Amino acid sequence: MTKNPYLPPQAHVADAAVQPAVLERPVQVRIAVALLSFSMGIGVLATALKWESLNSLGYTGLLLSVQFLTFSIIGWFYFKIWQGRNWARITLLVLTIIGLPFSLMDFPARLQLSSIRALLGGVQIFMNLAAVYLLFSKAGRLWFKLVEVHINHAFKSDAPEDARN
Repeated sequence: MTKNPYLPPQAHVADAAVQPAVLERPVQVRIAVALLSFSMGIGVLATALKWESLNSLGYTGLLLSVQFLTFSIIGWFYFKIWQGRNWARITLLVLTIIGLPFSLMDFPARLQLSSIRALLGGVQIFMNLAAVYLLFSKAGRLWFKLVEVHINHAFKSDAPEDARN
């Protein structure tokens, strides 16, 4: 190597590694994802309870496909929340805000059909609202922000030199 006096001085600098303890999932996020998972389980149970009336429509294959797809997408969102993806948390908030009025309007009809289905629906609404609250609590917000910073830092350090500039 030749020493070019016109090159700027160079120094190799590395950022300090993020401590794994800092990225430890807070209890609020663990409880929120557990609530969401139990809520999804209640949704499966509620679907099973109304299966006879749904099956009488005659579209069993289509109905099963739609239910499977719905529960798969919901489970995927919950998994992304568990991983710390902020977009999934915000999407859950938006879907909860959009869906809450419809769930509340449907509640009297559920109550007339079956008190068990109404109870399950009420428990689901409560669990989802509690989960959203926990995900947006101070500890939840901080953890999602730290995970996002950690992911962005890891992406930038793995990117080729041309992509970083």
